[in-house]
Amino acid sequence: VFEEGGGEEDVEEGGLEYPIICKPLDAAGTPGSHRMSIIMSPSGLVSLPPRSILQSYINHSSLLFKTYVLGSNVRVFTRKSLPNIKGGEGRLEFDSQKEYPGWKEFGMESYEEVKEEDKPILERGVYEEIAERIRVEFGVSLFGFDVVVGSGDGEVRVV
Repeated sequence: VFEEGGGEEDVEEGGLEYPIICKPLDAAGTPGSHRMSIIMSPSGLVSLPPRSILQSYINHSSLLFKTYVLGSNVRVFTRKSLPNIKGGEGRLEFDSQKEYPGWKEFGMESYEEVKEEDKPILERGVYEEIAERIRVEFGVSLFGFDVVVGSGDGEVRVV
């Protein structure tokens, strides 16, 4: 968690690598709860909102799997997401409830879209297993989570 007055030492202490995604700690429904930033270099850490969560950004072929759970019912929808990012300077802010910024907004000169046959496909059981773990750990029956699959390593991550 990034506190007011934090900076590069928070990044180093957390073992994070650039680019970094900055998410507000505020819960959904509060003003600014969907304002996020991609921090591409230390200069992007200036004037971050206090009480934010910093995570290393995972390139994920522009695919986000939105997963919604009601009891034992699990529904998964694919959403176009942020592009695979290759370096850069500063910070790019966006609202996660609106269309995500594309490769041009990140200052890239070109971008190769992932071919349909190369897009990751996860078995339904993967989402159901994650949902069951969340249901048991937190004692909830109505919730949602997002899944990405790392472009370089194919690792499934809940974000």
